[in-house]
Amino acid sequence: MGNENKVNEIVQRSKEVFLPDELKPDEPQQVYSLNEEFAKTKKNRSFFFALKVLLFLVFIVAFTYALSKAIEMFRGETQVEITEFEDLRLRDLFDGASKYQNELNSVREELSNLRARMQDEILSAKSDASRERESVLAMHLPQSETNARIAKIKEKENSRIKSIRAEYQRKIDERDKKIAELNQKITEISKDMKVNVQKAETIMGNYDKLYSIKMNRQREAYEREIRELKEYYKRYIDALILKYNPIIKSGKIPEILATSKGDSSSIPRLHAYQELLAREKVFSKSEFERLRQNHENFLVLLERMLQVPYENSVPPTLSSMNFLSRKVADDYERLWKSLVDTIARKNRIIQNYRYAFEYYSSLYPENGFVIDPRNAKSVRVQLSRIHSVKTGDFGLVFRDDDEYIGKLEFVVTDTDVLAHVVELVENKKLRPFDKILIKYQKEQP
Repeated sequence: MGNENKVNEIVQRSKEVFLPDELKPDEPQQVYSLNEEFAKTKKNRSFFFALKVLLFLVFIVAFTYALSKAIEMFRGETQVEITEFEDLRLRDLFDGASKYQNELNSVREELSNLRARMQDEILSAKSDASRERESVLAMHLPQSETNARIAKIKEKENSRIKSIRAEYQRKIDERDKKIAELNQKITEISKDMKVNVQKAETIMGNYDKLYSIKMNRQREAYEREIRELKEYYKRYIDALILKYNPIIKSGKIPEILATSKGDSSSIPRLHAYQELLAREKVFSKSEFERLRQNHENFLVLLERMLQVPYENSVPPTLSSMNFLSRKVADDYERLWKSLVDTIARKNRIIQNYRYAFEYYSSLYPENGFVIDPRNAKSVRVQLSRIHSVKTGDFGLVFRDDDEYIGKLEFVVTDTDVLAHVVELVENKKLRPFDKILIKYQKEQP
């Protein structure tokens, strides 16, 4: 309160010195009290006013923070823009490298497709030639004309394949040249990129490495895919060829192929049918002709198979089969002809003996003789021509006209008459030239 009195005093004295008399108050003035004013102000204080002040302070702080961040971003953007202007050439190099790499991949794919189409057309040409050969062989023309036509078809096939290769080779060469040019451009760009990247490595970092890795991976992926496709195509073709054209190296086949070679055009040397085969009831003429026809059909089929352009072990195998089949047929021809000649010679000898036996039997009234009694189940006998027997008839065997030896039963076959022993006197044996008295079935008691 002491300070308040001093303030009032100072105010009063100031009025007296500075104010003119007419302005001086005639009556005592109301004294200004800070305490009273503070009290009044306190009574007039509002809650909303304090909230407004607080919001204003928050706004000032937020605005200051946002302004500082905006300035920082502005500075960063300005730096990037300057770097982009400075490194515009580097971006062009990157874009050019990417463009050339994509073009290189496209050209490589075109090259792979060209080679695949070339192989397809070559296979188509071979298939057409094969069908033409089939048509020629189906005409059954003379061998010389067939060979001439097949040679023309082969020449046409080779010419067509050569034309296909030439046509595609030009396109392949163009793609190879384009690939070389693109590789050269990429190499040059890579050199420029390395120089510029070294200058801008603080900004670009490892972009070149990453891009190179990406491009290398992409290129390797394309190349690997193309390589795998080529390898698959080659393996497929090789497997297909090997499936129908096997390579045979096991067992006795290589030895057989090595030893069964030679000119087989002059064999087999065929012999004409011999009537002795029919007389001996071995092989009729119709059966003989059917056998010959079957062999000729086999040779026709084999000759046709030899016309097919097989690979690996099939051609030598077919050639050996042709040689061996002809050689076997030639050997069999020689074998049966020799057997027929041997049989004819022995028949002549047998006829000589038969004549002697018949002459001998004509001198005696007996019906026949024992010739070979060694096999009791198949006794060889010689009967007189004037006597005819059938299976089941019997013959009584005597020696010296009245010595009974035993009893035989005849068995008649298509070519001969045999007998087997039915009974035999004890301690007696059949001997050659024992006499036989035929007893027919109706004569049996």
